[in-house]
Amino acid sequence: MLQISQGHGRRSQAGSGAKKKNETTHQRLSRLYGAHMSVTEVAKELNYSVIYFRKKIGAADYQHLEWVKAINPARKKCGRFWVYRTDAVASFLDKGN
Repeated sequence: MLQISQGHGRRSQAGSGAKKKNETTHQRLSRLYGAHMSVTEVAKELNYSVIYFRKKIGAADYQHLEWVKAINPARKKCGRFWVYRTDAVASFLDKGN
């Protein structure tokens, strides 16, 4: 079960973020975050602020953005938090957008 601390993600695993040889984006994100990523974790990987990410992903006016189109369908509720499938985030990052 995914447990998310209040806005801090899982920082204890951040130290293991060094890229291993021949490791794909999906493998790296899965190793760091598991099958699902929190808002904080996705925003960090996309180099966006958490506030910017939340405003764009949830607003109908921004559904034309490539990253919103790629990641929003992979969103689901986990308790009171939104989480995103790691494979969708990795797929978008691999596209290079």
